[in-house]
Amino acid sequence: VNTFRQLTKLNKLWLHTNQIETIDAKLFESCTNLKELYLNNNKLARIDVNTFKQLTYLTTLFLSNNQIDSIDSNLFYKCENLIELYLSNNKLKRIDVNTFRQLTKLTILYIHNNQIETIDARLFETCTNLTELSLHTNKLTRIDANTFRQLTNLTRLDLDHNQIELIDGKLFESCTYLT
Repeated sequence: VNTFRQLTKLNKLWLHTNQIETIDAKLFESCTNLKELYLNNNKLARIDVNTFKQLTYLTTLFLSNNQIDSIDSNLFYKCENLIELYLSNNKLKRIDVNTFRQLTKLTILYIHNNQIETIDARLFETCTNLTELSLHTNKLTRIDANTFRQLTNLTRLDLDHNQIELIDGKLFESCTYLT
């Protein structure tokens, strides 16, 4: 638990490509200046809701290529400065509507290659700075017409390799920067 206790000035931490299965909720407690955290390519299945609560300066978080099957809706609650979030290549089936509520500065969100079947129309409503959103290779069958309504800065949207049956004519109405 006290592994990083003396490293209060730690700015970037690379723990990727290991065999990490669990993280103690207090592991990063002293890392209050941490801006970038790389936990991708491990064997994480669940992350305690308090794991990132002291990381208020965190801007980049890589959790891709793990075995995460669910995320507590308050996991990123204190990560208000998060700009890039990578959750791709996990086992997520759903994401609670409040999961990204505090992430108003988020510009890049990759949640592709999971098992997500539905997305609440309000999931991204506070992510107004989002420029890149990757949802490909999930199990989405429909997307509500209001899902991307607040994403007026979106330049890249990836929805391929889903099971989408119908696209509402107003789905991309607010996404005037998509190229």
